Amino acid sequence: STLVLAGGLLVSAGLSHGLSFGPIDAEETGVFTIGEAEGSSRFARSEEYDKYVIRFEYEVPEGSAAGVWTRGYPEELTPEYANTVRVRLRSEEDEQLESIRLKLELKGPDEMMQVIPLYPGEGWSVFYNLIDWEALESVEETVLVAEPSYDETARGILYFDLEFLETDEPEEREAAEDEFDIFSAGGMGVFNIGDSEGSVRRARSRVLEREALRFEYQLPEGTVTGIWTNEYPGGLSPETVTAVKAAVGIPGEINPDLLNIMLELKGPAGETQRVPLRVEEGANAFKEFIDWEHIAQLDEAVFVVEPVPGEEVSGSVYFDLKFLDIERPEEKDLPERKPDIFSAGGMGVFNIGDSEGSVSRVYSHETESDLLSFEYSAPEGTVVGVWTNQYPKWLDAETVKTVEGNIILPEPGQSRDIRLNLEIKGPAGDVQTVPLELRDGLNTFAAPIEWELIESIDEVVMVAQPAADEDIKGTLLFDFRFTETELPEDPFIVEPGLITLLDAEGMGIFKLGDAEGLIERVYDPHAAREVLQLDFRVTPDSAAGVWTNQYPGEVRPENFDAAYVAVKIPEPELAESISLKAEFKGPGGVQGIPLETSVGWSMLKEPIQWSKIGDMDEIVFVVKPQATIAFGVSQFASPVEEAPAPPEAVEGRILLDLEFGKMRFLEKIHGKIIMVLGLGLILSLAAAGYYKVFGRDTKEGRV
Repeated sequence: STLVLAGGLLVSAGLSHGLSFGPIDAEETGVFTIGEAEGSSRFARSEEYDKYVIRFEYEVPEGSAAGVWTRGYPEELTPEYANTVRVRLRSEEDEQLESIRLKLELKGPDEMMQVIPLYPGEGWSVFYNLIDWEALESVEETVLVAEPSYDETARGILYFDLEFLETDEPEEREAAEDEFDIFSAGGMGVFNIGDSEGSVRRARSRVLEREALRFEYQLPEGTVTGIWTNEYPGGLSPETVTAVKAAVGIPGEINPDLLNIMLELKGPAGETQRVPLRVEEGANAFKEFIDWEHIAQLDEAVFVVEPVPGEEVSGSVYFDLKFLDIERPEEKDLPERKPDIFSAGGMGVFNIGDSEGSVSRVYSHETESDLLSFEYSAPEGTVVGVWTNQYPKWLDAETVKTVEGNIILPEPGQSRDIRLNLEIKGPAGDVQTVPLELRDGLNTFAAPIEWELIESIDEVVMVAQPAADEDIKGTLLFDFRFTETELPEDPFIVEPGLITLLDAEGMGIFKLGDAEGLIERVYDPHAAREVLQLDFRVTPDSAAGVWTNQYPGEVRPENFDAAYVAVKIPEPELAESISLKAEFKGPGGVQGIPLETSVGWSMLKEPIQWSKIGDMDEIVFVVKPQATIAFGVSQFASPVEEAPAPPEAVEGRILLDLEFGKMRFLEKIHGKIIMVLGLGLILSLAAAGYYKVFGRDTKEGRV
């Protein structure tokens, strides 16, 4: 047998030997049906308890209900003789419990009622519950109600008994009333978003080593399912409970890395406290203080389960929830509050036009933190995004100054297709718009919060739309958090990330003389990112190339003092036929950088001469035919002999890449040493030459 707590009381001993009353003492017993349900009952002998119990056979289609009622109990059934109702339940087949939802209704006069939810497990389940005499006044009728758990017919056979009795341990009973857990909920069920399926029943978990909710799920990609519970006792309040302890049991056959699980505590106005549960195989326990200031009261507790993006999963896990009255640490001893996107009580996707989107929480190994995975599809002229609201009330101008975060664009070329803005909205409709400069891969951003404009944070929205007149589709990951850091006036990114040639907003081809050129962004596996492809044709007296300008504002001396310049030439003939150089141009001048022309990728790390160029206004790559000079004997044999024919036009394709970086200390010192040694060598050679020319004559003059 299983002893089960329902509604707050578990009594395994201490029952009085006075009067007790059960169905056999009732004057009438019968079956009710609602809708197309069917049911029948009779008394049957229980060998386990050596007494007669009710055998209830049922068939309950979707939208119907059936049950067993008893009425006409003896007049002695009063508060003086009974303070507890004990319910025993067993299903003939344990599997039948997955499809049925059960509750016991104690009815008094004038529609007074006490509802006791029942969550039986395998074998006999025994429930004890205090009788709420203040609500009932008297027990006129008892009703066992059976309804289907989800949208299909439930059928089976239940064995059922109840007994009204008095316990000898009122002090223990009253103390137990203050202990609340998930089985204290008056309502419980499963929700599904998309084509997901889920079912829940009470069962003993070997992983958690106790009774828990066994949750079976089938989750296609992009769907969500979970367990909702509500109608908790009125005694569960800030005065009696300070924290919640969630337990999740993951059996060995389940891969926890494919699941995202979250606990949501919801208030009556929709305010939500979200507690992410990062689980591993085996028993997992999580303790969290309840933010009563935010949710006001507990209206609903929900376990949310979804697969990680791109996965389809199925299996079963176990959930348990207990509410604790423990002392909250002093404010100074509490961990620093770090409000972020997951502090929002509300979250969802919005669509303007024919766009579509879905969002889920995932763990990113790149940032080593949880991010939101946002899958989007936005045809030309549409907008899609993620909205968040209901942030903690203490999030104000006194506590936070800056919003910062991460954006990951995992696909090559994704950054040029999408435009993202972060919008921070105030209660009066004022909006602070933060345009987000993007590149493929990991992006970091930060911006000061304009409190004078928005006054308070009502909503924060990530807005996505096509960057050009074309449809876009993909997945990006992002997060944001609020910090006390005050940014300097100018920088938009706190720590500059990767900035490359393709981050320039302006880009094009230039042609001098009889030259041709065409540029295109392409993905290169060796570089592991997009680079610039230049197709060209140049003649001996012409040149072609690429100009780029309008680089991000982070490209400045305090952030970068070097550039990695790379060129890929595919064929040896082409490498021998052209010359290449890069030019950094600014208001103060031009820094020219000759580039190596060899087969394959060639990279040069070049210090940026900020003192010479001033600002980085433009970066140019120049392609010319290789100059050829013949020094054969025939060139000098006769002045009238025919000169060599000029080289023909050269055409081909090369790849260009550039990345801003920093010189290491030794590289800087090494450059200075080379310069000093070079200058010394020049002076030495000059001195030696002077000695040879002038010193010898002087010496000979003295002889």
